[in-house]
Amino acid sequence: MPLISVVIPTYNAEKTIEETIHSVLNQTVSDLELIVVNDGSTDSTLEIISKFTDPRLKVFSYPHSGANSARNRGLEQASGEYISFIDADDLWTPDKLELQLKVLQENPEAKVAYSWTDCIDESSQFLRRGGHVTVNGDVYLHLLVANFLENGSNPLIHRDAIVTVGKFDESLQA
Repeated sequence: MPLISVVIPTYNAEKTIEETIHSVLNQTVSDLELIVVNDGSTDSTLEIISKFTDPRLKVFSYPHSGANSARNRGLEQASGEYISFIDADDLWTPDKLELQLKVLQENPEAKVAYSWTDCIDESSQFLRRGGHVTVNGDVYLHLLVANFLENGSNPLIHRDAIVTVGKFDESLQA
């Protein structure tokens, strides 16, 4: 069983999916599985994914039903103690999972670790710096004021927390 499950919901991501997959498979933490949930793509997304031979990569295809549905389907396939999501047009630094995992393992009472975000364009060129907000401990009240996580490709989450909170609301677009 892998330590970390990474879920990529993807729909018509032929322009970005290859680089996104590389950014996950090239993490300094290798004890992971990568679950790509193809949400009914009609472009060459599946053809691009099929070129990967890494045994950690698992691909599941379903009719198009939206990103939250695809995330839930990925969760159903995930077997890791920790879960992370990355959108098909996002990238991670090579040590993203290693650093977040270290924090969670050193602080077993914590169930989510996040990192800072920077925005890039479709050519992976830097656009702007994210908020780079640091909050520790019980962050619930801070999250009610501002979403310092900034995007869904950011956190590493202990499976217990996801089980407690429940699945993504499929009636919402994001």
